[in-house]
Amino acid sequence: MKSRIFKNITGIFECALEKLREWTDYIRYCPAWRKERRNSVCEVYSIKREYMNLGYVKTFLEERRRAAMHNGYTIQFNSNYVSGENDEIGSVALLCRGRIIDSAVLTAGSATSEEDRLILWNFR
Repeated sequence: MKSRIFKNITGIFECALEKLREWTDYIRYCPAWRKERRNSVCEVYSIKREYMNLGYVKTFLEERRRAAMHNGYTIQFNSNYVSGENDEIGSVALLCRGRIIDSAVLTAGSATSEEDRLILWNFR
């Protein structure tokens, strides 16, 4: 008699636990309940016009775009950078809600192969 009561109680408990799991999955994945997470961090790259079409700069910017997308923050590119230095490619600024967290100047480093060069970050 006692064992049948315990079996009934465990069956009811398992049923209630399964319903609870269904509800938590519904709340977790329901579009009405779920808020989209947006990160307020943004990287802004400003590159000189003459460097925008070079292969190693395009590769660098594509890799940065992939990393930003993977990490969940936005990225912006423009070709407004002006500088008198020959080895400067551009600049980058890390922003959070419009405030600058950190910035760096991008410079062309040594060549790694025929058409490839390192891009160095010089933080200010």
